[in-house]
Amino acid sequence: MEIKIYAPVDCEILSIDKCSDSTFSQKLLGDGFLVKPKMGNFSLPFDEANVVMVFDTKHAYGFDIEGLGILIHCGLETVNLNGEPFKTLLEPNQKIIKGKKIFDVDLKLLKDKKISSETPIVFDKKITINNFKEGNYKKGDLVCTVTFVKEKAELKNEIPKLNSFESKYLVAAKQFIQNVGGFENFSDVYNCMTRLRFKINDKSKVSIKEISQNELVKGTV
Repeated sequence: MEIKIYAPVDCEILSIDKCSDSTFSQKLLGDGFLVKPKMGNFSLPFDEANVVMVFDTKHAYGFDIEGLGILIHCGLETVNLNGEPFKTLLEPNQKIIKGKKIFDVDLKLLKDKKISSETPIVFDKKITINNFKEGNYKKGDLVCTVTFVKEKAELKNEIPKLNSFESKYLVAAKQFIQNVGGFENFSDVYNCMTRLRFKINDKSKVSIKEISQNELVKGTV
C-alpha cells in the first residue's frame, strides 16, 4: 500500500536519523521523518487517517492508516510541560482528512524554556520511503510517498482461557518491577508516549538483560 506524505506545517524535513534524541535517531520506535517546524499550526500530513490516541499532555498523537500505526511527537521532553504550549480539538476515534488541524504549539514558549521543537513522525511497521529529499517545505506540500505491506491475519492455534488471561502490558509491568529490583528499589516511576522511566535507588540491582528481552522494549538508557 502507498501513502502520500505532506508537510504538516511550514518546516524543514530531514531523515529521522538526524534527530537529536537517540530513541528516534536509532529508529527504536520505527523509521520516519524529522520535522523542524517554522510555524506552530500542525495539520494532518496524510490524505486521511483515524485518530487512535491523543496523549494527555497533547504533545503526542497516534494515527492509523489501514493497519499502519503512526506517531507524531511534537518536541523533545515536552511531556514535562504538562500540555502548556499545546492546543488541540482532536479526540480518539475520529476520522480526519488532509489539512485538518491536529494541534497548535507555542514555539516561542518552547524556545524560551530551551526545549527542542523537533517533531519526529514515525511508523510502527517496516516501510519503504520513496522519492524523499531533505529540505524546506510549505504546509501541504507533497514530501514523498511511503509503502508498506499489509499483514495477513494469523490464526491462533490456541485460545487462552479468559479467566487466566492477562494483557501483555500487565505481564510486562510485573516483569519490569521485578527486573528493576522490586518496589523497594525505585522511588518514582512515570511514562510519556515513548519512554517508561524509573528513578532507581541501587542500579546494581537492575537487570538490563532481562528488561531488554521483553518484546515491548526497543532499547534502554
